[in-house]
Amino acid sequence: MRIIEDWQYKYIERSLYNYVKLSSDLETERRMKDAITAALVFFNGTIHEQMIREFYFEANQNLNRFGTTNRFHEWVCIERLHTTKTNGYVVRREIIYRIAMNCFISKLFAG
Repeated sequence: MRIIEDWQYKYIERSLYNYVKLSSDLETERRMKDAITAALVFFNGTIHEQMIREFYFEANQNLNRFGTTNRFHEWVCIERLHTTKTNGYVVRREIIYRIAMNCFISKLFAG
């Protein structure tokens, strides 16, 4: 059983990577930015917040340095979050699901 569809997962993750570029002029982008901001508040002071800030918000700047998202993910997990790569994937999934719940609440996703 799926909690969210693949396109929703990818849309949320793409929005996280481009958080600073999301416009407040477009309704869908504003709602997504609000959903991500609410998740940041929810995860305040946790490894999840660190993952959002260290991995998603910094990915565009560091992909040239690491070559692939996978290598960058591993570096963030080990060097920044002091956790395993596998646990990092669990944390990322929990972040996506929290943002998805916020998207459903704000009626960005129909449900």
